[in-house]
Amino acid sequence: MGEIAGHELVARSLKNEGVEALFYLMGAPIIESVAECEKLGIQAYYFRHEQAAAMAAHAYARATGKTGVCVTASGPGTLNAATGLSNANADASPVLCIGGSRQRSESKLGAFQEMDQVPIMAPFTKLSFAADLTRRIPEYLSYGFRHAQDGCKGAVYVDFPADTLGGRVDVE
Repeated sequence: MGEIAGHELVARSLKNEGVEALFYLMGAPIIESVAECEKLGIQAYYFRHEQAAAMAAHAYARATGKTGVCVTASGPGTLNAATGLSNANADASPVLCIGGSRQRSESKLGAFQEMDQVPIMAPFTKLSFAADLTRRIPEYLSYGFRHAQDGCKGAVYVDFPADTLGGRVDVE
């Protein structure tokens, strides 16, 4: 059988969750995932600041009742989304933020824009966790969507290290 990259798994998973639109600011390592989403017909709206992208995802959730999706680049790019996620969480609006981060092997080595994003985002969301295994990307995203919609709705942050996104797994 053939192989599939993590970026494409992200796009397929979002499509399977019924995502029609996402809001983002271009940056590494997540930009390839956005390109794969566009190939599958998901509308990708580019913003000049991550805070605006998160707030647009919040507005989308409020207007449609669906989970709004924003995508952020590593480090400060993800941190910039905190205000929008905090607002969505306080407003009980389902928003999923997908953040790119440094490779796991570069942790604590001063990688470009390295921040420990999962604990940073925890106070602003109802759930913040890392997606460490490429083969489990569909499961991670499904879990994030369910958590954003279950009980008191709110914001969820899923951290995607570059090696998870760039990893390849068997299609099966």
